[in-house]
Amino acid sequence: MDLVTYEVTTTREVSLHGASVLTKKQWAPNQRIDVRSLQGSFSGFARVVHLQQRKDTPFVMGLEFFFTDGQWKQNLGAAMPVMPRRAKIFS
Repeated sequence: MDLVTYEVTTTREVSLHGASVLTKKQWAPNQRIDVRSLQGSFSGFARVVHLQQRKDTPFVMGLEFFFTDGQWKQNLGAAMPVMPRRAKIFS
């Protein structure tokens, strides 16, 4: 069975190349993930570039985008779900 981890995070910063989000989960460095905005039409693939533990929130996670599509609604603090990328096999 292929289980998928799913978390709704809070966005701190977002740019064309990446984002900084608040997360409760300790994601692995270089882990590849799917990202989607709950507001707007943004979706994409990213990798975890850093994870920092803070006093006020469990973790701050830095993401680097590989591919993006759609528009990000300009509302910092908006939730963003993140989940690991599933391997796709073509035959």
